[in-house]
Order: sequence, then structure tokens, then C-alpha cells
Amino acid sequence: MKAIRVLLFLLFIFIVVIGIFYTKRSIIYRWVKSYNILLISIDTLRADHMGVYGYSKKTTPNIDLWAKSAYVFVNAHTIIPFTYPSLASLMTGQHFLTSRITRNAVSPPLSENSETFAEKLNSIGYKTAGFITNRFIGNKLSNLDQGFDEFQEFDGFGSWKKNREIYYKFLQNSVEWLEKNRKNKFFMWVHLMDPHDIYYPEKKTLCELYPSRCETYLRMQEEEVGQIMTSYFSCRKDEIPREKVEFLKSLYDADIVMADRWIGTFLQKLMDLNLDKKTIVILFGDHGESFDHNYLAHGKFLYDSTTKIPLIIKIPNVTLNQKKINTLIDNTDILK
Repeated sequence: MKAIRVLLFLLFIFIVVIGIFYTKRSIIYRWVKSYNILLISIDTLRADHMGVYGYSKKTTPNIDLWAKSAYVFVNAHTIIPFTYPSLASLMTGQHFLTSRITRNAVSPPLSENSETFAEKLNSIGYKTAGFITNRFIGNKLSNLDQGFDEFQEFDGFGSWKKNREIYYKFLQNSVEWLEKNRKNKFFMWVHLMDPHDIYYPEKKTLCELYPSRCETYLRMQEEEVGQIMTSYFSCRKDEIPREKVEFLKSLYDADIVMADRWIGTFLQKLMDLNLDKKTIVILFGDHGESFDHNYLAHGKFLYDSTTKIPLIIKIPNVTLNQKKINTLIDNTDILK
């Protein structure tokens, strides 16, 4: 009888371990090997400033339309509201306590012993490419290029909003790569900087979205916008004037429109190449942005405004009318 109890106990432990192993597999695990995978990550994008998540302003019309036949995760969070740590966790499935990656500029590079999602796909024959517009996740600082056949970094961080043509020319490289590799099984990662600060959208876009802010913004230069932002980008004892917060929020929203516009063009290209029928598309925000709690920016607090993120996944040949997923997940659950 004692031996039977021991055997039953061991069987129970075995079942628990197997259960944990399978439940920790990523939410796209079962589709790997069947489809291409396109990851579009958007820097500093709050979920609650997107139409698909209930926002009243028309900041994301292209994403909203595309998401009508996608899985929309309404309870996704980043475990840390910094770009490099958030994306390192996404790509490896590791918590920052394991990777020791907790900040953008001062954390160590990703360990070469840490297998990335790109490495895993590369090992089974996927062509892999990354097009990165944030210097903190460039390969020299992060090692996040592990597993990529091609990894391009945008060399214009901090000045790209003054000349968006340079920025969009870089993003065009990803379109060209897509065209060249449309017959290959591929994993592509494109990281957009809009709507990261300094918020400086095209004037026409801001005026269309917030007509009441138009006249003020038309008189301003980027340096003036930057001065307003840096004045309030630290913890303060005195209350931030609400009109300043609302003004910056309007610029932030208009920057989201800029990102949405490019994404719409890119997704249309995917359709034109007939790749939408064989490509999983994952739209992901690395962290949000705070306009609350007397704090602007991100990184120092763990309110929903900076940790709750957009996550939308569209699977080819799956017919549905926008399925909303309420399960609580974080960025370690998505790819690994």
C-alpha cells in the first residue's frame, strides 16, 4: 500500500511538471513552423490611447480596422516599463531578475547563453531580420541581434522627428527586405519610435486631431516642446499644471497617428504581396507613458499608465469578429 502511495505521488509530481512545462509555452507556440511571423513593436504606446481599446480620439484607425479580425489582449502588461528590459524579456521569455537587465543604458548586454526567439526560429530554417529605431536595443548595447541574419539600426535617435524623411527611409528598408524574402519562411521584427518623446508630430496631423491646440503648436519649435517636457519629466512636489499635461497629451496622441499611418501602409504591403494569408502579425507596445500621478514619462512608477500595453495578434485563416482576451499575461509569455 505504501508503495502504491509513493507511485501515485510520483505520478502526481510528473503530471504537475508536465503541466507547468506546457502552460509556459508561448501563446504562439502551436503556430510556429506553419507561418511567417511579423513582430511590430511600438515604443511608448499606451493601450488606452488606441481606438481598439476604447479611446474616443481617432488615433489608430488603421490598426483598429486590421484588429477587427484579430485577438486583442486587454490585460497585457510589461514587467518593467523600460524599452530594453521589456524587449529583452519579450525575446527571451526571461524575467529581469534572471537576465539582470533592468535599465536602458546601464544594464549588461543580453547573455550569449540566453536563447532568443530569433535564434530558435533561425535554427529551424527561418530567415530573420530586425529593423530597430531605438538606440537602446541596438546590437552593440543589447546583444538583441542574436539569431538575426540581418539587423539594421537607425542612426538618428534624438533628431529623427526634425527630419522624418530619414526615419521613413530607414523603415523603407524593412519593406524592401519583405519584398526580397516573400518566398522564404521568415521572422521580421520592426520597432517604431513614435510616439516616444519628444512629442513633435507633423503640424497638419495635430491640427486635424486637436483643432483647439493648432494655433499654439504652429507657433512652436521642437526645442520649445522639449523644454516643456523636460520641465516635467521628473518627480515633483508641486502639481503639474493641467493645461500643460493636456497639451503634451495631444502631441502624444498625434504622434500615435503618425505611427498608425505607417503601420497601415506596411500592412497593406503585406496584403499586396499576398503574405497576409501566411504571416502571423504581432503588434506589441514595450511600455506606456504617464500623464498622471504628477509624473510624465515612464520608468519610475508601476501604474497601469506605464505597464499596461497593447498586444494584438492576427492569425492567418482564422475567422473571428475581434476576440478579446482577458487573461492576465506579461511580455515573458508571448514569444518564448
